[in-house]
Amino acid sequence: MHNCSPGQVPMSKGDKLNKSQCPKNDIEKEDMKSKPYSRLVGSLMYAQVCTRPDLAFAVSMLARFQSNPGHEH
Repeated sequence: MHNCSPGQVPMSKGDKLNKSQCPKNDIEKEDMKSKPYSRLVGSLMYAQVCTRPDLAFAVSMLARFQSNPGHEH
C-alpha cells in the first residue's frame, strides 16, 4: 500500500444521504419524475461490477432512494 497513489473517492467522509432529503410534496415529486434516477443508478451498478469496484459503496447508498429520490441524491 505504500506505493499506491491516492485518488478521489465517489463519496467523501461525512456525506449523508437520508429520508429527509426525499421530496415531501407533489411539486417536488413531479420535478423528480423528469430525472432518470433509476437508469443512472443502474448504469453505475454496471460500471461498478465490470470496471470500478471503488464505486460500490456510493452506488449502494444511492440505490436505497430509488423509489423516492431527491435533488441531493
